[in-house]
Parts: sequence; structure tokens; C-alpha cells
Amino acid sequence: MSQTVERLKELLFDSEAQALTELARRIDGVADTTAKSRDDLVRRIDGVADTTAKSRDDLVRRIDGVADADTRGRELLKQKLEEVYARAGDTERMTASVAEILGEALRRAEVLKHSELSQTIAPLVVTTIKTELRNSQDEMVEALYPITGRLVASYVASAIKDLTDQMNRRLEKNPLMLRLQSLATGRSVGELALAGTQDFQMKELYLIRRGSGELVAHWPDNPVSGRDHAMSGVLAAVNEFANEAFSADQTSLRHIDLGGEEVYLRGSPIYLLAARCSGQAPKRIEQTLDEAFLSAVEIQHRLDTEPRSPRDPLPNKSAALADLGTRLTDQLTTDLQELNQPAGSGMLKTMLALILLPLLGWLAWGYYSDYRTNSVHATAQRVIAADAAMLGYPAQIDVGDRGRSVSISGLTPSQAAKTRIISELQRALPSVTLRDRLSVVPGSGITIPDVTPELARVRSEIATAVSNVARGVLLRTSSRAEQRLKQAAGDLALASSVAADANQAQALKRHESEVQSILAESKLEAAAMETSAFTSNDNRSAETYQALSARLDAVASELVRLGGADKLTLPPAKPIASPPSDSLPLDTSMEEFAASAERVAALATTVTVAKSMRPPAPAPLAVPAVVPPPTQSTPREKLEAFTRSHAVFFANNLDYRNPELANRRLSELALLMKSAGILIRVVGYTDEVGVQNRNVQLAQDRASKIRSDLISLGVPASQIVTVGRSGANDLSDARGALSPNRRVQFEIGFDGEAQQ
Repeated sequence: MSQTVERLKELLFDSEAQALTELARRIDGVADTTAKSRDDLVRRIDGVADTTAKSRDDLVRRIDGVADADTRGRELLKQKLEEVYARAGDTERMTASVAEILGEALRRAEVLKHSELSQTIAPLVVTTIKTELRNSQDEMVEALYPITGRLVASYVASAIKDLTDQMNRRLEKNPLMLRLQSLATGRSVGELALAGTQDFQMKELYLIRRGSGELVAHWPDNPVSGRDHAMSGVLAAVNEFANEAFSADQTSLRHIDLGGEEVYLRGSPIYLLAARCSGQAPKRIEQTLDEAFLSAVEIQHRLDTEPRSPRDPLPNKSAALADLGTRLTDQLTTDLQELNQPAGSGMLKTMLALILLPLLGWLAWGYYSDYRTNSVHATAQRVIAADAAMLGYPAQIDVGDRGRSVSISGLTPSQAAKTRIISELQRALPSVTLRDRLSVVPGSGITIPDVTPELARVRSEIATAVSNVARGVLLRTSSRAEQRLKQAAGDLALASSVAADANQAQALKRHESEVQSILAESKLEAAAMETSAFTSNDNRSAETYQALSARLDAVASELVRLGGADKLTLPPAKPIASPPSDSLPLDTSMEEFAASAERVAALATTVTVAKSMRPPAPAPLAVPAVVPPPTQSTPREKLEAFTRSHAVFFANNLDYRNPELANRRLSELALLMKSAGILIRVVGYTDEVGVQNRNVQLAQDRASKIRSDLISLGVPASQIVTVGRSGANDLSDARGALSPNRRVQFEIGFDGEAQQ
């Protein structure tokens, strides 16, 4: 106790003790200085004894001044002594002053030296608590009993309510898994739900020296605070109190319930080991704690008693406690996992097998039964269908007993047919019980007439009707083409009559004759189609119409040249291509012929309008003809000429009608666009097939496809604008893959037109 008091005095009055030591040193120095000054003054007085009277008078004044100063010093000292007496003159004043000084010293030490103060006061507090508990046991129990009872009752009610809520939530969350786990582990559902609400966890370990309450080591190894030292002192005091209070029963305090946490205590004569845990620990885990505590006490005793030289470092008890904490946590985790495992190594697997194997067997048996039933039904149905006599006689097949029995009901034309069918079924299904419920139709022995000629006649009439429908469609296509050719011939005749140039007039007459010739051949072919037997696979007629289409395309190309392509924008002509190696069907050939006729008629009308609008050529002057030098067209003029006379045609959707020709045209256009550097408007069109909304999008998609191909050929994207116009400007009434309306045309953009 004296060492503790001395340590407390050092902590509380450290600064005052240093100040007193410094003051004593200074007083000793002043005393030495005063003695030296007095001796020096005597020597000086002796030395000046022979001075003049004036000097003696001056010396007297100086001595009087020293005397006055000494008088003032005595008065000041007297005043200080009175102040000291007023503060600590009697016992009451001394007690009040000491209490004030101690309070201030404690506050200063609490701020500046908190940890050292806690370690110094802890043993004193422990001793005081032990003494007070020992002297006032009965009074404390009597005073705290009512309060403790009410607190415990309230806490127990609250804890039971919380525990009930947790168990109910766990039972409601997954009752099936709890029941399966109960069956697998042999534990009740309530016990499993209760165990799920109490997760055991080790939080702190304290190694405390018994008697003094000193905290020897702590785990986790974080900075020890005053709370930890206070906790160690309280635990030591409570343990000593419990041991002394119940020493007659030869029992010791093993754990303290703190509500949501518990403190487990295990002690030896020197050390006390405390573990702060959360959750409820089963008995098996308490055995693990006992073994770990005994091992820890043994390790600490060995560290204290093993010999070592003064140079050896002190044993690291915190490290030993940290190792114990880690091992104890791992062991507790292993024990909890073992507790939660099923009772019996193979019980869970056995139960799963007992559940799954019958289920799998039931599914397999159901699949086999269905397969067997369907197989028997298909076999019986095949046997009945193979008998020609059963044609027109319905038969009902019922498979029962999972394919082991078959019931046949219905009608048969004769007894012989019935016998034959039953025999075939017995041969095809030897292991199946056959129930014959077939009935013979009375009078069914009458011979059924042969309906094959009638069927042939009906088929012939149907074929004739289909042929007539196809013939009508083709004849209407031929009639439309003939009307357009008549119109073209009339327009060409008019154009030749108004043409100012004799060569052009002669060329237009020649083209008129060609159109008349094509019209005559088309009429002959249509007449032959009407009078002769028609087949949609007539290759001769298809080749004829393909040849006529090629001749019309040649006329269209010449009309483009004669129509003044440098002045007007004419409908593009179909390029002349050699007939494919595989001839097209007749209907496709006639559609192509009608489309060519539409194109020639449109070009003839355009040429006629162009020739009729030209003023008559002035009479030539009687001057020598001067042949101007040929002028070379500019890149813009070449591009304009190309856009007036060329287009790219499509078959279905985004497929080119002639991919090779389309690629060649686009390559030529790309060179002209890069050379001219002007904006081109790419306009997509469709025919009337399909709904309007889809055709508008399809027209835009065709223009976008051309734009992509031009960009891939090196044309800048800023030079291309795409537009979709659907069927806004049809060239023909034709529809289908060969319709000229399925095209993309090119237009010169305006200056300043917005680019995409």
C-alpha cells in the first residue's frame, strides 16, 4: 500500500515537487551569495575607515537604505506568512486546502497522465471494493435485492420476447429445411430454431493477476485503455468476493451473465483468466474453454518460473495470450460445426436416397409406361392402315394396362378383312392381349366400284382450270404489253415527223418499224397461246419473249441517245445483257417483256415531247462551214449525263437484279463523283407490292445500300444524300422481281442542300 501511495504522490504532485526542489536550490544559492556579500561589505567598510567625513556620511546613508530595504522585506515576509496561515493555519483550513489541491492535482493528472493514473489507482480501488464488500455484505444484498429482482424480471421478459420473435422468424422463413434438418440430426425443430438465434463468438480475453487486479495481458492485442484496467480490477474483486462469500460451499465463480454477453472465469492461485463471449455456449464448448484455460494458466506459469539471465528479454505474455485466443477461436468454430452436423455420418445421405430413389423410379416407370403404350398404339394403327380393305372404315384403338392389352373397335367391310386384321395384329403384338370388338358391315360384300377414272377426270379438270387461270394472267400481261407497244409506235411515228434532223428522223422511223415488228410477233405468240395447248413450262415461248425483251431494250438504249440526254432527264433504259444459260419461266419472261414495253413507251413519249418542243432549225447561211473543235465535257457534265441515263434495279428486297452490272455502274459513278466533287441525291423506289409503310422503309433501305457501296468505293459520305420515295414515280404497272419500279435513281443535289 505504501508503494501505491508514493506512486500516487509522484503522479499528483510531480510538478510541485520539482518546483520545491528548484526553490530549495535557489534558497541555498541566495544564502551563499548573502554570506559572500556580507564579508565583502565588512572588507569594504574596513577599507574606507579612513575616508573623508563626506564619504562616511554617504556610507551611513547607504547603510540606512539597506536597513530600510531589510525592513520592507520583513514586512513582505510577514504578509506572506499571514496568507499561508489563513490557508492552512488550523486543521479545518488545512483539510479544505488539501482537498482543493488534491482535486486540482487529480484533474491535471487525469488529462496529462491518464493511463499511469489508472494503473496506479486500480489496485487501491480493488482493495477498497473488496474491503467494502466484505464489511457490508448483508446490507448490500438487502438493499439491492428488490431492485435486482425487478430488473431481472423485466430483462427476462424482454429477452424471452426477443427470443420468441427470432424463433418465429426463423420458423416462418424456411420451415421445410428446419424439418428436414430435424429429421437428419435427431434434434427438435424448436431446438434448431433456438440454436440459430444464438451464434457463439469469442470477443476478448483478459489475463489478470489475482489479489492486485493487475492486467497482465489482453487479447485482441490492441492498445490497452483505462476501461480494460478497470474491467480487470472489477473482475478480480468480484471473483475474490464470490470465492470468500461462498467458500463454505467449496465453489468458485465460473461465469457472469451480462445480458447479451457472458464472461467465463477460470482461475489458478496466481492468475485469473476471463473470456468475454456473446451467445449461448453449449456444455461441450464449456469443456473446450476449460481445457484452453488450463493450458493458458500452465503457459503463463512456465513463463514466470523459467530461469533467464538479466540480459534476456522479458517474456511476451500478450503474444502467448494472442496465440491462445486464435487457437481457442478455431477450436470453437470446429466444435460448433460438429454440433450442427447431422447425428450420424450417413443419415442425411440415407434419407435423401430414400426420398430420391422412389421418385426417380416412379418417373422412370411412368416414362416406360408411356413409351410402351405409344409403341403398341402405333403398331396397331400401322397394321390397320396397311390393309386396303379398311379404307373408309373407322377403327378405334384403345391401349390399356400400360401396353399389355389392346382393344380394337369399329367397322370392317367383310369377315375376311376382320380375320386378316386380327391375325396381323396377333403376329405384330405377340405379348399383348387382344380384345376384338370389330363389327362387320351388313352387305359389305358388294364390290366397290373403281373410282380411279373419275379421280383422273377431276384431276384433269383441275389442271385445265389452273392452266386457264395461268393462261388468262399471261394473256392479260401480253395485252398490256401490246397496248404499250402500240402507243410507242404511234409516238415514234409522230417524233419522226417533227424531227428537225433527217438522220434522227430516219433513226426514229427505223425504231418505229422495229417496235411494229416486235408487236406483230407478240400478237402471233399470244394467238398461238390461245389456240394451242398451254403449259406453264413452254420453254419455246419463254425464249421468244426473252428475245423480244432484248430487242426492246436495244430500242430503249437508242431512244435514250436520240432523245437529247444532254438536255432532258429521260427514264433509264435497261442494260442489254445476254440471255442467261438457264432460261427463265414463261410467266417471268412475259413480265420482263411487259416491263421492257413500258420502258420503251415511256421513252418514246419523252422523245416525242422533246422533238416537238424544239424550234425549227434556221436556214443555213451561205458561208463556208467552220467545224468547231470538239469540246471536252466537264466532270459535272459527265456526272449529270450519267444520272440521267442510268439507274440500279433490284429484284426482291435489297438484292440487285443483275449484281455484276450494278457493281459496274456503281464503280463508274464513284469515279465521276470523286472527280466532280458535288452532292448526289440517291433516291430509292419500290413497286406497289406490299403495304405502304414497309415500302417507304424498303425504298430508304435500298438508297442506304447504294450509299454504303459508294462509300466503300471511296466516295466521301458528305457527297451522298439518301431519299426513299416508295411508288411515287412508277415507270410501269408491272409488279414483281422484274418490275422496273424497284430501282434506285441518282439526282444532282442543289447548291447549299443540307447533307446527311
